[in-house]
Amino acid sequence: MSYPVLYAADATDFFSNGLGTLPDALTAVVTEERNGEFVLDLTYPLNGRRAGEIENNRIIKVDAGHKLKDQRFIIKTVTPSMDNSGNTIITVHAEHVSYLANDLAIKPNITMQDMSAEQALTMWNDGLTTPKQFTVDSDIETHNGTSWTIDKVTNARQALGGVEGSILDTWGGEYRFDNLHISLLSHRGTVSNTLLSYGRNLLSFEQENNILETYTSIYPYASLSEVVNSDSTKVYTVDGLVVDSDYRDRYPNQKVLPVDFASQFENVKVGTNPTKGDGSDDKTTVYMSVAQVQAKLKSLAQSYIKTNKVGIPKVSIKVSFIDLSKTSNYADYAPLEALDLCDEVPIRFAKLGIDTTAKISRVVWNVLLDSYDSLELGDISATLGDKLSQVEQIASNANDKADKAKSIAQTGADGKSTVFRGPDTPVANHVGDLWYKPNGEDTEMYQWDGVTWVLIVSTKDTHEIRDKVDAAMQEMADYADKINSANDNSAQALEAANIAKQTSQDAANSVGQALSDVANAQQNASDALASATTANNSIIGIKNDIDTINGKFDLVASKSDIDTLDQRVKTNELAIKGNSDALELTAKQADVDLLSGRIGTAENSIKVNAKAIEGKASASSVDELNGDLNTAKNQWIASADGFTADILKVKGDIQANAASIKATADSLKLNYSTIDDTQSWVNNQINIASDSFQVSINSIQDDVNNLALAGTNLLRNSGDPKTLDFWKEPTGRLSVTKHSFFFNSSRNLFMLSNVLATEKTFRGENIQVKPNTDYTLSFDVFNSQNVVSSDAFLIGNDASGNSVVINIVANAHYDSDRDRRVAYTFNTGNMVSGYIRFDNNGTTNSKICALYVGDIMLTEGTGKVWSPCVLDFATQTDLSVTNGQIDLMVKKGEIVSRINASTEGVLIQGDKVRITGQTVIDNAVIKSTMIDTIDASKITAGILDAANVHIINLDVSNLVGDTTNFVQSAWNAVSKFVTIDGTGIKIGAGQGVLSLNSTGMNILDQYNGEDMGSISASHWLTNDAMNGLSFNLNSKAEYMAWAYRKDTTSPYTPALTYFPRLDTAKGAGMTKGFNFDDDVAIRGALKGDGNASNYLALGAAKVGASDNFITIMNSNRQAGFVFGNTEMYLIGMDNSVFHLSKIIQGLEKLVGNKFIIPLELDGEGIKTYTVMEF
Repeated sequence: MSYPVLYAADATDFFSNGLGTLPDALTAVVTEERNGEFVLDLTYPLNGRRAGEIENNRIIKVDAGHKLKDQRFIIKTVTPSMDNSGNTIITVHAEHVSYLANDLAIKPNITMQDMSAEQALTMWNDGLTTPKQFTVDSDIETHNGTSWTIDKVTNARQALGGVEGSILDTWGGEYRFDNLHISLLSHRGTVSNTLLSYGRNLLSFEQENNILETYTSIYPYASLSEVVNSDSTKVYTVDGLVVDSDYRDRYPNQKVLPVDFASQFENVKVGTNPTKGDGSDDKTTVYMSVAQVQAKLKSLAQSYIKTNKVGIPKVSIKVSFIDLSKTSNYADYAPLEALDLCDEVPIRFAKLGIDTTAKISRVVWNVLLDSYDSLELGDISATLGDKLSQVEQIASNANDKADKAKSIAQTGADGKSTVFRGPDTPVANHVGDLWYKPNGEDTEMYQWDGVTWVLIVSTKDTHEIRDKVDAAMQEMADYADKINSANDNSAQALEAANIAKQTSQDAANSVGQALSDVANAQQNASDALASATTANNSIIGIKNDIDTINGKFDLVASKSDIDTLDQRVKTNELAIKGNSDALELTAKQADVDLLSGRIGTAENSIKVNAKAIEGKASASSVDELNGDLNTAKNQWIASADGFTADILKVKGDIQANAASIKATADSLKLNYSTIDDTQSWVNNQINIASDSFQVSINSIQDDVNNLALAGTNLLRNSGDPKTLDFWKEPTGRLSVTKHSFFFNSSRNLFMLSNVLATEKTFRGENIQVKPNTDYTLSFDVFNSQNVVSSDAFLIGNDASGNSVVINIVANAHYDSDRDRRVAYTFNTGNMVSGYIRFDNNGTTNSKICALYVGDIMLTEGTGKVWSPCVLDFATQTDLSVTNGQIDLMVKKGEIVSRINASTEGVLIQGDKVRITGQTVIDNAVIKSTMIDTIDASKITAGILDAANVHIINLDVSNLVGDTTNFVQSAWNAVSKFVTIDGTGIKIGAGQGVLSLNSTGMNILDQYNGEDMGSISASHWLTNDAMNGLSFNLNSKAEYMAWAYRKDTTSPYTPALTYFPRLDTAKGAGMTKGFNFDDDVAIRGALKGDGNASNYLALGAAKVGASDNFITIMNSNRQAGFVFGNTEMYLIGMDNSVFHLSKIIQGLEKLVGNKFIIPLELDGEGIKTYTVMEF
């Protein structure tokens, strides 16, 4: 169970519980249509928790389906009302938050040209009066264009869909609104594995009408002008007049749809171009012959048939799971509960030989139950555009009604109030306005009290009084007849009891029990007669009341008097009905229970011990006796009127067989006295052959390898596996998992993962196969997008032991967005045994990829629908019920229980049921239970709805789930802890704490608890538009280090350390700033402050034939230094390399060991210089 959550109108954090949950909600349903409405309707008790907080414009968060979670709805109306029980409730209507687009406008003129759907949505989002309110995307790549102006498109939602030229109108597709995320998808849903077949699980009057109304053919025509007579038009058709669909022969009668294609013949005239030769011909006119017109009409008709699926019945189905859960074929519909809006469901019309599909066009999601109330399949009449058109029409109708109301309104005598006449609710002007409303042959007068129209009087009030009194008198007369009839029944019951007394005395000679029972029945019959007398007296009193009512009829005038009278009549009706029910219960149920139950004891004794008299009385006599007793018993239960005839018949039958019964009386008495000990009767096999029921328990042997049944699955543990039994994968890449694509995560399947570019495989156990025989391998499959491909093999041996490999499917590429069932048929050739193997052929991008395989089936022939292997079952119980119903009435310690076995099931009914032995229940629904002690090690749960379960202490080893919702949660060890609350997650050890919250990750020192710093998203100091990730070191932190560990036992070694300051006493050998303790590779340029036109770069250069040497050069790599092993070199602008040592040696030879370098020049020569010595 889920609860709605309420938020303030201006809330921005929807991960919290906001203003709180609404746990007392009576109903909460979300309705969503394909490209249409998306609303929440909720009812809530006025005195419910937080009822006072429910206000317009506040936000309610609920799930809207299996996939759309945590959707937000804005409250639009809150209406108080009263339910049928007199309780005051509030009705809430809320619209999805995406309806915000209704309140926004677009720019005056927007034009789109040659754009994809996503580009169009982006331009729409940017063009809002408040831009970028939504996140938008689309997978529709088709390029189109459109334009909008504010006079044609008055709000932003119309631009999405609802007017000509909208995005939906231009690009098509299906919208998915996920809060403020709008997606336009080519196909929003998937294809269901559930087939709806007309006549099996699809049968309705509406659908029958759809079939009968299906058009089989179309009648194409066009009214066109002719050259010879351009002032008039002529209707042109095709030869034969109609064009049939491919399904025409599937229907007994032809149904024709006329279609006008004149719009496809714009500027067309029929005939030859009358060339004038003076250059005055109309260049826009197109001239066509009759044959050309007919050919185009036929082509248009064929396209129309294909596009509109002419000949295929229109599907219109509403599936209500509330109603279907009560039907016997609910299993046919149950898989639909896993579907979602816009999913496609295959539809089959077997008698017509037509297969089609229908989209789920409307869903109603029950928020409180987390399931659908209903689905609608097929086309819906109202889309997003239709709804807006309806609003405009409603407004127009309202104006018309207002005009009409004005014409029939008149001013009251006081000159202020207004009198209205007519069926439509008028708009009041003043308190005291009157409205005369026609209601059939009567007229009702209402008065406006300032809030609503209040009914004052109606001409039908007096009619109602007379009608109600007449109806009450008639009903009481009917009840009197019933009571008189009951009196007669009581007399007959008394007479039947007297006869039963004699019959029971005869039966007592055999079983010795019926005498006292009949005496009790006689007493009950007398009691019934007394009850009848009492009821008759009640009738006399009620008739007196009616006379009093009739006498006071003329005095009844006000509505309150009518209500009082009505209530009194109802009270009397209940009294009569209560007396009648009590009488019928006394006359029928008591006598039936006692007479049928007591004499039934003798019947059961005879029936149970039928074998004992088999040798002395004929089988036909015993069968006749049993049959007669059964007939008598059923008739006694059905009606008290038949007691006499039935008991006399039993008496006659017993007397007719008296000789046989008397001959075996001693045996019967002996058997009856020990009837409680006859458990041997059901020791091994119960076989009641006379239209009874038969139960046989058969053991299935472990070895059924030679079982040859068509469609038998040869693979064990192949569907919904809980373990990897009978399947192998040596590297641990095979696992059992669930996935939403596969039965909406309700069943398990196998997942084979891979992170390599080479294959990973898993295989089944070795099985026996027939040589030269066709087999079919079928399975459900899908994979992640980065799977290279997949294979399936049957690998084994022939009769001589030679290896045989059959590649069933090679290099298959399966869907990554849905599950699909595939089947491959192959021949075994010479193979006599082998195993199935599946291959995941690797990943395309070095990231993990997965192949999902489920419901695997290998069968002889062409079977495709999965069924379990017979070896997966240990035993089977076969229950065959051939009799309509068997009742066993047992009296034990004043507790009477009833065991009913029928073709529908087994019912155990009683005040107390106690089971003393070990009991195994496969599937059970227990509405209320109290268990003294329970062994938790034996509990396995599918879905546990524990909204109202309070747990004081819970010791958990492994807790797995989707969503948790706690005010605070803590996991504590002796010196460590984990805490989760509304502010974030804290993980602690000692004084150290790692905190994760909305601002980032914060770290405290584990020894002194000092705040060391944080990692967070942030903005640049001087530019808020720049976003990034920051590593923040607090002022008390003394360094930040990046370290590595050489092996598992060595300590961490710093490779890079940053010292914001340096305490020489603590950091000896370190330098303030960044300290590198490993090699540094610099691939970019070295840049400094300033506006230098180039930068330094590190590189490598070759000098002659020597090795590459490290080089420091400018960023354009045209000047720099080369560091050789023992020498240095200069690099010139043309990449010439100069030996620096040789240059210095040459200079020494020229000027000795001194060299003058000019520093400054003037007009006369060298002004200043320096001297270098070598």
